[in-house]
Amino acid sequence: MKPSGNVNRFFKNAAIDTNPKMDEAVLDKVLTAHEKTKNTMSALAQPALRRQIMKSPITRLAAAAIVITVALIGINQFGGSIDGANVAFGRIKQAVENVPWVHSVNSNSNCSDEGWLSFVQQIEINKKTDGKVTYTDYRKKVKYVYSPDTETITLSDISNKKFALGATDLFSLIEAYLDNERARGAELTRQNGLYHDMPVEILAITRSENNWTEEIKIFLNTESYLPLAVEVESGNLNGESSYVGRVTFDYPESGPRDIYALGVPQSARIIDLLPEPDALEVLHTYQEYRDNAPSKYGAVVIFDTEGSVMVEEDVIGCATIIYSDEQRQYGEQYKIIGTPDEYAHQIGDTFESAMNWCRRSDLAKPNVVDLFDGVYHYQTQYDEGDNRWSLQPREDCPGDERGNYLKVLRRKGWPGIVPKAENSPPHQIRIIEDHYSQKYGLICIELLRQGANYGGRIKAMPPIRELYYLNPQKDYICQRLEHYRRRNAPWQEDSSWLDGIDPDNVRPDATTITQVTEYGQTSYGQWYPKVVTSTIVGVREDSTPGVFTTTETIHLETAPEFPDRIFDPENLPT
Repeated sequence: MKPSGNVNRFFKNAAIDTNPKMDEAVLDKVLTAHEKTKNTMSALAQPALRRQIMKSPITRLAAAAIVITVALIGINQFGGSIDGANVAFGRIKQAVENVPWVHSVNSNSNCSDEGWLSFVQQIEINKKTDGKVTYTDYRKKVKYVYSPDTETITLSDISNKKFALGATDLFSLIEAYLDNERARGAELTRQNGLYHDMPVEILAITRSENNWTEEIKIFLNTESYLPLAVEVESGNLNGESSYVGRVTFDYPESGPRDIYALGVPQSARIIDLLPEPDALEVLHTYQEYRDNAPSKYGAVVIFDTEGSVMVEEDVIGCATIIYSDEQRQYGEQYKIIGTPDEYAHQIGDTFESAMNWCRRSDLAKPNVVDLFDGVYHYQTQYDEGDNRWSLQPREDCPGDERGNYLKVLRRKGWPGIVPKAENSPPHQIRIIEDHYSQKYGLICIELLRQGANYGGRIKAMPPIRELYYLNPQKDYICQRLEHYRRRNAPWQEDSSWLDGIDPDNVRPDATTITQVTEYGQTSYGQWYPKVVTSTIVGVREDSTPGVFTTTETIHLETAPEFPDRIFDPENLPT
């Protein structure tokens, strides 16, 4: 593929003429890429909805509203059970299936906002009282974010996101979500009552844990069986902290046609962070393979290091036994105190042999056991001095972000490429060709990021250039990733970005080269990274230059027999 050109297109500093169609040229390139890509992955099964739900970082009241409206943005999370209320939810399902749009108004003790949702058009909208507007069009795979402070509209790609977490309708999401939330111990009751003098059925959902309790009430119109409102009250039992929120609903025939219909001025400047059209096509395909990375397996990952990268001087690596069953992960980590020359011949080349070595060798010392059951994160730590395990307090785990390091195949084979627009400095994504991509028949995605000054809260981040070399012959695995961090990068547009910043408060230059040096293939033909090496050229903590090299070897079993109670927190060593 040839470079798409126009390097400076990605960040438009000058105001441009806009109209309610938001620059047809930009949308046309998105739609073209989407049409080329949408059928590419028909041979691969889509991820289970339950797994997608567990991946979504839903906040507390939003998940309360999910029972009715699929996580309208900016509200809090709850857990619930549909036991005893199947008839009621069935009536809601029938009513909501005929609704083209859901409009919500969220008012709580922290903030207020407004939302719209359409399954028909696959659009999610959020408007905050401070004027910020987020308009997400999942058919076009574009998010538009209006910032009133800068009077700008930022366009970003959402090929890595799924509308309504992948659900085809509201209640397929509700059923899967509530099935998972039973584990949180929530109870549901029903009673008749009034809401603003209107007869309603009230579904009350309560959940308590330690010193904290939460009650959620859903008010249903007894005639239409459409939700009228959700009310949430939560806090600790001694009254030191509390939260009160309410979401009200109505059901218009149509919703805002674009971001301008929500009061965004036509004069707002456009910041276009969308990848070039050919890069969009590749990214959409890449994301499909990433979503379908093996998620049910046993693995032993041997992590070897060269250079001072470990905390303890005698520890030169670690080994982790992993069991992954989609949204549940178990990780058993050991510190390695020997050198590869001492133990390489002992490990073998199978999951079973590597696991036995970890548990029996004097060179592997127990360290930490992690468990992610899809709801909570548990960890127990081994104290070698006291020869005992110490179980840490469990942590709420909405989604699986805490278990990402155990998702070794996805993390190493298909790393995320598109930055989160809200947190990322301006960037450009395009396809280029260079000697390495031509030599090995790879697709090279180039990401250029501008430097970011965070006002002293954290160290300023220099401009970054990343090259992702994707192998289309091996399920689009990222065969090589080059990361360059440079204070005086030639791609930095604003050369004065470091003016007034203490040099000690800027992260140093660094280079990282990560490469899949050996592939494996499952019994069903899916490729995965078997050996991954990384070389880091940077600065040590004592400010001296250093070169660090790591090698990760993955011993995989794709049809594992999960040990009894392996995902049971009661079975953790204590």
